[in-house]
Amino acid sequence: MKIRFREIRPGQYQVYFTHQRKRIFLQRDAIGDPLRDMGQVKAVIGQIQANGYDPADWFKKIPFDKTIKKWVESSECSPDWQKKRETIVDNLFIPYFKKRDVSQIADTITAFHKEKLASKNKKTQKNYLDLLKGFFRWMVTKKIISEMPEFPKIRITPDFNPHTYSKAEQVKLFEFCPDLDKAILTFLRWTGCRPNEARGLQKEDIDWSNQRVYVRHAMSMGGQLKGTKTGILKTYGIFPEIEECLKSDGHPTFVFSRRGRPYSRRMLEKAWKKMTGLAHQRYNLPIYPLYRGTKHSLGDQLINEEGWSPSEVQAVFGHADIRSTLNYARVNTNRVTEILGGRSHLVHTQKTKQYQLDMAGVGGFEPPSPGSKDLCLTA
Repeated sequence: MKIRFREIRPGQYQVYFTHQRKRIFLQRDAIGDPLRDMGQVKAVIGQIQANGYDPADWFKKIPFDKTIKKWVESSECSPDWQKKRETIVDNLFIPYFKKRDVSQIADTITAFHKEKLASKNKKTQKNYLDLLKGFFRWMVTKKIISEMPEFPKIRITPDFNPHTYSKAEQVKLFEFCPDLDKAILTFLRWTGCRPNEARGLQKEDIDWSNQRVYVRHAMSMGGQLKGTKTGILKTYGIFPEIEECLKSDGHPTFVFSRRGRPYSRRMLEKAWKKMTGLAHQRYNLPIYPLYRGTKHSLGDQLINEEGWSPSEVQAVFGHADIRSTLNYARVNTNRVTEILGGRSHLVHTQKTKQYQLDMAGVGGFEPPSPGSKDLCLTA
């Protein structure tokens, strides 16, 4: 048997030969270590010459593309996130790593980050790397690999600009709200409801006798109803700003529809994009995505403009963790100016002493007292 070797890249060798009329390529020794130097190459050649070649005795290559697809298929996540995960894997990870042995990927993660992710913002870089980390953790639990590789550390600097619309900016923005979409967009503006949950709101979720709206469902990208993101039932009071929005009769089941059809995600985002584009042309308002322009903007307004406590906003938004709510509590530049200028009392003039104590709490915010009113969003 004639056994040859070659250096396929700096510091990486390959041993190849013909066995039973089949070409064999080895880049690892029998225990799976990469062939990094000539000592390992000679040891592999000597082992084959002395004992012959038995495929069962040698490390088997585990291709990246098939393995990560198996991980995606076994994932237990929402249909929307599953679809996003498949898109990222098919369009980013597999085209780069291809059919490489999964145990060799660890050596190329840093190069992948520099070549494919460095041009993206820090949050996107972190999200993609976290997804790849999830795949490697799964391989460790399945004992496909023995340990986690090192990943580049992404430091995200806190952004004190909230990138949201103030109340005054939203007034200008809604001058351009399309009539066909005014009901759902106004509801999102005043309640901070998630867009997918507003699309899934059904007429049976409205209790007119008790003046309550119960958010029980969300609509996936595929149009299927599912539970809310956090699994928490949210309750809104029916107040004047949203009352007319809820009286639509365009669809027999869903509260919000467009020309008789329930809203798809694309329909809603298209209406929002047109609206923000016109407001940008007329008033030079920044263009923010739907989620940031409604839910995030309301959270920022309630805390930084009206002085609500994070515990109140948490109850209204249905956050499972107070840390999600505290993202809105990042004090913006204008608020800092007010505080330093001694004018912060203007924001809190009508707040009670209990609210002041809540806002000044250390190590978290205390929930409202048992005798307080329902924490539903009312005028």
